[in-house]
Amino acid sequence: MLNNSDVTPLYRQMETILEQKIARGEYQPGQRLPSEKELAEQFGVSVITVKKALSSLAERGLVVRKQGKGTFVTTPKHTRDLRHIISFSEACQMNGTQPGGRVLEQTLTPSTEELRRKLQCGDSQLVLITRLRSVDGVPMAVEQNWMPLSYRFLLDTDLENRSLFETIYANRQVELASARRTIDICYASPKAARLLEVQRGLPLLLVQSIVYDQDGRPVFVGTQTINAERFTLIV
Repeated sequence: MLNNSDVTPLYRQMETILEQKIARGEYQPGQRLPSEKELAEQFGVSVITVKKALSSLAERGLVVRKQGKGTFVTTPKHTRDLRHIISFSEACQMNGTQPGGRVLEQTLTPSTEELRRKLQCGDSQLVLITRLRSVDGVPMAVEQNWMPLSYRFLLDTDLENRSLFETIYANRQVELASARRTIDICYASPKAARLLEVQRGLPLLLVQSIVYDQDGRPVFVGTQTINAERFTLIV
């Protein structure tokens, strides 16, 4: 399988073969590769050669090495460009993927002083929409949006697998034009871990937003808790 007389180092030859196997789908995203010892026997090389080949693949982002667990084919990340005001659904469509949105909450909730300040409203209650967002059926983010009572119509709107941006525009001709965002790190709570199908305590991306319409009025305050292993944000 490997050519000892070739000027190309054995670990480079091995790296190329493993890369081709990944590209052909012989090793699927998330799949564990054979152990270093198994690969050494399979290719007829030393474990040191195997380590060099796997390290090179890891540096290129094709595999990830997990201490005590082995080497796994990386899962391709989805991207979202936060420099532009586009919905989660639009971002998926631009990536050639299928967005999904399962409604978890669609209700009125008591407002807080902080939310009233951010929304520039005096409403004692706010519209709260909580959804589990997915990409190609894979859970990706837990999304919560708080809106003034002027958006109460959303409580009677089917928001399963629909763009909130498009729904607001279709019903109120309000265009979401700008946003203020902060990005932080949080850790998966038991509920978030269950919804996102990750381990409890896993680091997650926390995006907090205030989104404004074309006239600079706040439309909603939102948070997105995102699986950072599956999603990349461009800022």
